[in-house]
Amino acid sequence: MGKRQGLTRARKAAGFTQESFAEAMGVDRSAVVRWEAGSRSPHPHQRSRLSTLLGITMGELDQLLDVPLPAMPVVPAPMPEATVAADQERWREQRSVLIRDRTALAWRARALYDQAWHLPDAPVLALPGWIPVEPIPLTEVVLDWRDAPPPMITGTAAELRPVLPLRSPGRAFTRYSTAVRYLAPPRLFENRPSYRLLDVEPGARRLTFGAMTFFDKYDVSEALTHELAVAPVGEGWSALPFRSRLARPFDLDTRPVGTSIATLTIRRGDPPTFLMLHRDPARVASGGGQYGVVPAGEFQPAGIASESLRADLDLWRNTVREYSEELLGEPEHDGTTGRPLDYEVWPFHRDLTAARDSGGLSAQVLGVVLSAPGLNAAICTAVVFEPEVFDRLFRDRVADNAEGRVVEALAFDEPTVRRFLDREPLGATNAACLALAWAHRERLVG
Repeated sequence: MGKRQGLTRARKAAGFTQESFAEAMGVDRSAVVRWEAGSRSPHPHQRSRLSTLLGITMGELDQLLDVPLPAMPVVPAPMPEATVAADQERWREQRSVLIRDRTALAWRARALYDQAWHLPDAPVLALPGWIPVEPIPLTEVVLDWRDAPPPMITGTAAELRPVLPLRSPGRAFTRYSTAVRYLAPPRLFENRPSYRLLDVEPGARRLTFGAMTFFDKYDVSEALTHELAVAPVGEGWSALPFRSRLARPFDLDTRPVGTSIATLTIRRGDPPTFLMLHRDPARVASGGGQYGVVPAGEFQPAGIASESLRADLDLWRNTVREYSEELLGEPEHDGTTGRPLDYEVWPFHRDLTAARDSGGLSAQVLGVVLSAPGLNAAICTAVVFEPEVFDRLFRDRVADNAEGRVVEALAFDEPTVRRFLDREPLGATNAACLALAWAHRERLVG
């Protein structure tokens, strides 16, 4: 096959050098050279993005690839600015599909991995030692700190170029979080300090953490999910170059592994009931359009002060903060004052802790799991309240919070639990939390 001079002209008309075009496509420059020389052709799953970058139709692209005649007329490409706008719109459409189909994508992601890592009823992954035989009192789980070196695989990997839209002619966004901030920003989207999961000892009684930021994990996890959303169904790992680099998901030190704490809240009662949150996609950075347990949130310090990083490495403190935000509607402790949060003088923390210590509530760890689509970790917990304690502590609870709508008084029985696990759009790690709580229902509620 001869040189594809029409393909070369189309690339130049779109404002790309061979180097910048290769970067936008997520390939080596040598691949672009071979395409234009006619010695190789792009893979089928690459052609949609290629046509978008060039500003031509798929039919016109096929002509450029399959008819190497130098004199062949080429439909003029649009101005480079129009190419950028078209690529950004294409990316927004892909992201809307990601949000709409997130639950189905989670199950599709789980199917890629060894069945020995699967958890029943939830699209998550876990090593056998990550799920204890019986729930563990939350206060018995030991958290360690380690100053770890930076991860080898980050959100700037070359394999992510196909899921990053153009920012300007010939230049793509370098991070997924930056693309979201400029093109599809949710209401809550801040790059706060976060805890990076480094190790889970067998039995999940000891966990080790280091430092990272929220965007460190988001640039990897959300890009992983986006890559899966646009990959052709049925092609498996061959269409997932970035995920292929993370084929060993439990090697936690190779990437920034974000951690959330997902808590199923149960009001004991007769019958016992539980709460869920329907997450609004316009308000949250991930999990929009899905149900989740209440409360749930990133494992993060309450402030940006250096003292907070170690002081807030505490599951109970993080859970109390989430309760105050998601059920009472209080402002998030985002650290904007720069001062550590004084838990000892915070009335709500004192009241909730006193209720725990006196037996008015029990807090249990059910296990640690990885979300199959994004490979982030979640610590699944359950807090069971005596009715009078719940009603007293949350008498001013809200029905709508900064993340979505609270749904309460759901019967903790098999029909309701199965409805959420089988038919409702339920976040991956939230499904794991509900499934594990149901499996241990006799231990939790008697």
